[in-house]
Amino acid sequence: AVAIATTHVSAEDIFFDDFSDGSVTNDVPLDRDNNPVTWQPYDTLDLLVDSTDLIVSGPNFASAFQPLDVGVADISLRSQMRLLEGDYVGVVVRARRANVDEGYVGFINAQTSTVGLSRAGSKSDLVASLPTALDPAHQDVILQLDAFGDQVSLWAWAADEPMPAEPTISVQDTRFRAPGGVIVWTASQEFFTGGTTQATGVYRYVQASDQHIVPEPSAAIHAITGLACLLGLRMRRSS
Repeated sequence: AVAIATTHVSAEDIFFDDFSDGSVTNDVPLDRDNNPVTWQPYDTLDLLVDSTDLIVSGPNFASAFQPLDVGVADISLRSQMRLLEGDYVGVVVRARRANVDEGYVGFINAQTSTVGLSRAGSKSDLVASLPTALDPAHQDVILQLDAFGDQVSLWAWAADEPMPAEPTISVQDTRFRAPGGVIVWTASQEFFTGGTTQATGVYRYVQASDQHIVPEPSAAIHAITGLACLLGLRMRRSS
């Protein structure tokens, strides 16, 4: 069994897709405007749902693109993922095309054990990267990429651990301000150097919101809160 980290789904959510409907193209789920959440593949690759997981696979690079309301520029995107083949797993926000011509890219490189933030475009460039102990080839990881105004922030953590209080990387950047879609993607190192190594990523869910996504309180917190309310009620009755 795979643990799925729960999130707080609120009115600000644009969509939440856990692929439990078994399809990437039908009318389930719907976004907040009642539009079907459909995923579009880029180039020649496999894009399918297997056992309620989205599987993205292709030679060197593969991605699934979800266009959003054209008025959405402030965006928080979260996905739980694992790398089956290749070196990279990642997400993109403010994506202008399915082939990542524009947008902010958050990623983990399993080969170099780094987490990074880059700009995609006609010439991709790295904004920042840091060493990481996360290994998406052997564990589920969660990436959350926020772009609010000119502030771009990336969180990366293991799926069985709490979300860090502070972002892994946070920068101010003005390159991409226009609204766009969101992307989940995977790649091999040969995507940058040439070759045909297969890249395959598994995505447990994808959530998008126009507010910063926060984890749902744990069961323990709910229990403590409930106990406190019960004790308070008893104290009032006894007074």
